[in-house]
Formats: sequence, C-alpha cells, structure tokens
Amino acid sequence: MTTFASDKTRCCIAMCKSRRLSSPMKFPSVRCVPLLFAVALLHMATSAIPRPLVANNDTHQEVAKVLQMTGFSSSDSHIIFTDGSNEDYQPLALELIMGKVFHGVALFNTKAGHTFNNTELNQLTSSALKVRIASLGVNILVLSDEITFLKEFAISSMQNRLLSDITKLVVIGHLNLEDIQVLASYWAVSIMNTLLMIPQKEGLHESMYGGSINISVLPYEPYWLEEKAEDGSVIYSGLDRLMLEAMMSTLNFSVSLLPVRTWDEVFQCVANRSSWVAPVIHFVLPPRLKATGFTWNYEIDANLAFVMVKPLLEAKWQSLYYPLKHEVWILILGILVIATWSLIGFIKVSWKKSVMPSKLGSDLIILEVFGTLLGQGLNSRLPVTFGVRTLLTSWLMFAFIIGIVYKGNLVASLVAPRYPPRPETLEELVRDVERVTMPPFGKAFQDVLIESEVESLKALGNMMQVGIDIEKGLKMTANYRYPHIDSLRFLQHQIAIHHTQADGSSMFYIGREGVMSSVYAWPIPHDAPFKENFDFVILALLEGGFYDKWIHNWLEDARRLGRQKNRQGLALDKLKQENSDENFSMITYGKSDDPKPLTIVHFQGPLLILGVGAYIAAMIFFTEYFELSWSYLKPRCTLWKKKGT
Repeated sequence: MTTFASDKTRCCIAMCKSRRLSSPMKFPSVRCVPLLFAVALLHMATSAIPRPLVANNDTHQEVAKVLQMTGFSSSDSHIIFTDGSNEDYQPLALELIMGKVFHGVALFNTKAGHTFNNTELNQLTSSALKVRIASLGVNILVLSDEITFLKEFAISSMQNRLLSDITKLVVIGHLNLEDIQVLASYWAVSIMNTLLMIPQKEGLHESMYGGSINISVLPYEPYWLEEKAEDGSVIYSGLDRLMLEAMMSTLNFSVSLLPVRTWDEVFQCVANRSSWVAPVIHFVLPPRLKATGFTWNYEIDANLAFVMVKPLLEAKWQSLYYPLKHEVWILILGILVIATWSLIGFIKVSWKKSVMPSKLGSDLIILEVFGTLLGQGLNSRLPVTFGVRTLLTSWLMFAFIIGIVYKGNLVASLVAPRYPPRPETLEELVRDVERVTMPPFGKAFQDVLIESEVESLKALGNMMQVGIDIEKGLKMTANYRYPHIDSLRFLQHQIAIHHTQADGSSMFYIGREGVMSSVYAWPIPHDAPFKENFDFVILALLEGGFYDKWIHNWLEDARRLGRQKNRQGLALDKLKQENSDENFSMITYGKSDDPKPLTIVHFQGPLLILGVGAYIAAMIFFTEYFELSWSYLKPRCTLWKKKGT
C-alpha cells in the first residue's frame, strides 16, 4: 500500500494484482513494482451521502493533483470519455478543459440514457485512436458510474487497440466492490495501465465498497428479532435491525453474523475485535467503556425499569363510605339533625293549632326524614301548613340532589375502585420488596450498583438475583411479588404482546420511575475508524425522527397484536401449559365481550350494614320478647304466690 497526501486530497493506491511485464509501467511519483490494476480513493468535499463529483472551483484542481501523481503530464494529449449518465461529469470535463489544467484535450460524450453497445463505442474509440496515433503521449480519462458502459468500453478499447503499452487509463466513478471485481476480469483493466478512482468525502470513509463485516448479536425484543420462515430461512427484524439496514444501504456494506450463545460472548467478540459491532442496544457502563468503545447514543428515554404485578383489591367495608369525603358526610349529618328537629318543632306547633287529625310521635317523624333521604315517600298524615310544606320542600330537594350525587359516585367507585398503593419509584421498591430479579447480563449492572455511593442503588444491588429470564421473572412477580428489571422497551414489548387483554389492560405494570438513568449505544472496538460513519447515520436517523417513528409504530403494532391474540383465546396459553403443574397462580383473563363482574369486596359495606342491623334488630326483638313474656307471666306469678300463702 502506497499513500499520497495533500491538503484536501488523499489518494491510496492499493496493488490488487501484479504480474511482471517486459515493459513495466512507470509512475513518475511512485516507485513500485509493475502495477496491473489499482484502485484509488479520492477524498473530495462532497455531501454526507455518497454522490457523484460536482464541478466547482476546486474540483478540477483536486482531480489534477491526483492525475499528476499517477503520471498525467500537461504536455501529453488527453482523451476524456463521458457516458451522459451523470450530468455532473460533463461540467467536470469542461472544467478540466477550460481551466487549462490539460492541453490538447479531446472530449467524447454519448447521449444520456442511451443504450450502450459495441457499435456506438467502436465509433468513439476509433475516433479516439486517431488522436492517440497523432500524439506522442496519451492519457485517457473515463468518467462514468455505469458498469455497463465501462464493460463495453473495456471491450471496444481492446478491439480497436486504443490502449498501448504506454497509454495510461484512469476511470472515475462510483462503483461497489462487485462492479470492481467484474471490471478486473477484462484485459483492459487487469493487464493494461489502468487506475480506478472512487470519489469520497475528505476525512470520512462514506463507502465500505460492498465489503462484509462481522457482527455479534442475540435476539432482544424489540431491537432485534429472529423468525424462521416456511422455507427454513431466518428473517431478522426489530428497531436496531432497521437502523443497521439504513447503515448498510448508506455506507455500502453487508454483514456476517458470528455464532454466539450468550451476551458475554456478544460483548467479548467486540472487545477482541473479531466483531466490528454488536448492533443491539447496550447500556453504557463504566466497566464496559474500559473494554470497548460505543457509537453515538440513540436511546435516552429507555432507562432500566422494573415490572410488577398490580396489587389486588383488599377486603374493606368502607366501599359505601368512599364516594363522599369526610367533610361532606359531616355536613350531611349536621343538616339531617337540624332538619329533623326543625320538622319536629314545626309539627308540634301544628298540634297546638289542631291542624293535624292525629298526632305523630317524634320517632315517626325521624323515620320520615330518614326515609325521604333514602328515597322513600312521605306520610300523608303530616301537617299541611305552609311552614311545614316549605321546610319539607327544601329538605326533599336537598335529599334528591345528595342521593343522585352519592349514587353516581358510588357507581364510579365500584367501576374504578381505589387500589392499594404500589411501588413506583426506586426508594419505594427498595423499601417494599425483599428481592428483585434480572436477566443473565445483569451481572455487570449488579457490580456497578453495589459500588454505588447512593444507598438505594447499593441496596438494590444487594437484593438482586441475576440469571432470571423474562418468562421466569414474570412468574416470580405474579407468585411472590418479586419485581423483574430489564430495559423499558423490552418490558413494554413483552407486556404488549403476551400480557395485554382485549381492552388494553394488563395484570402487570411498569414503575413510573426507572431504576438507572443512562444512555444506550452499540459496542464497537476502541478507536474504530468507522465510528464517525456510524455516528453520522445514527444522528441522521435521530434528527429526522425515524427512530422515534419506528418506536411508535412498533408499540402500536405490538398492542394490536396482543389484543388480537387475547380475542382468539391465545394469550398466555403457552405460559399456562408450561406451568400447569407448578401452581402458577396468575389471574385468568376473561373474554373481551364479558363485562367485569363485581366481587364480594365491593359489597362488603352493604353486607356489613345488613349484618349489624340484623344483629341489633335481633337483640331488640329478643329484649322485647322477654319483656312481653315477663309482663304476661308476672301477674300469674303474683297470683300463685297469693294462693300459696
């Protein structure tokens, strides 16, 4: 490998194939063995995405510098071929001519979009041959991105003997590795003095020229998924897979997967440089930074989170008390007492005026007031004075409004009951649970947490049980209320796909506050020369909103798929079959069309009132019964005593 460098241009000439000739090719500025086929990388100030050369004030100077390095002399004759497939090449050729970089230039241009064939190119090469014969030294420059044109030119140039042993041929075009290998099979390229130049941006290797790189990865939903097709092939998908495909398309490379079995092997392959990248999300931790580098972080909101089963309703008798607040109950009780005593006073005044046909006792008046509060009708024996009517009208309106409000709130509290408090933050998690679980890759997290200076993080690391996968972790969460810790997106995917009912609800919930806040990125080897390329593509996807859109679409699709599976009765079937002999006490999801039934918990309040009332009524009944019996037996006992005396 021989390298030339200038301020804005760097040309790397790599010998791909060599063979000793009787008359070796000589480059004035290069001392090397006979060069039969070379590839040059021209770094130009072009756009971030690879595109053809654009003629500007400095382009012809940059091209001239490189051509002079390869032996082009301004005193020689120069023949330029363009195919019209790229509109930027013809202005470049005119720049080379009008800029007086070369003297004695012949330009041969074909029509844009025309089908290339030997007949047309034979005419061009025949005309160019006349220029070569009439000149002492000739250099040929071909500007084209079309592999078809280049192949036809290679054939036609040899048929018409356009290339001689001293003629230098330079081809400038955007070609991938496969196209270069095809051209290498032609005599004009592999044997004659030919140089291929691929335009590139200065300081950034935008194209990897169709090469293949090794990657190490394992399935991790929703970032990387593997599914087997009917023909046995493996189909890859996921958020990170989409980002990798964008990189492959932009940077022009392919990938080869290394066989790995554990996450430690995935990371170790990158650390020992057998893998170029692990294209799946990794938490950036200090120990990992010592082993590998990382790309630009692209997942900031997806922190490490925990999942738990929702707490069940506890048996409470206050279900009838919840619809109204304490001060409202006190206000109603006060108004009830005031209204009752006011009505008793009004009625007593009416008795004195003999308005009532018969008197009502205070106990009956109290029952009437309570009855109207509960929706019972009024007794027709109440007085008909205007004062009593006005008081009763005000009370009935108050009782009606209070009854409607109470019934509405009661229904709302039964439909959406108040659940017990549940852990939502890290501090609450450490306080309320005694153990947490995490997948096998959680060992690195546990080491970091134990060494933390934050007491809650240190306590979390001490109670962590590593090596529990998501399926087993959810079982332990349902049975023993042990939280399971994993990536937020991964937990959202698992719950949306496997544990979502048709109405969108789930028996699991994700804590409102994450366990650890950091960033996610792809591991790459330290000081990797392609880091700048990968970072550019990642930033372009983030700034364009593509990654956020992928996340939104994926979450909607996952939830919809979970609801469809539940409607078909397939949700959790596999999980139930595997745990049929393990007392896996999970809540059974009902059908989507079945209404949610009220449980005994909702009716504890009325049942308690009924039981207490029945007990008090029984005590009163037996008291009255014994009192009545005693009043019946007492005279007889007295009579018996008199007879005895």
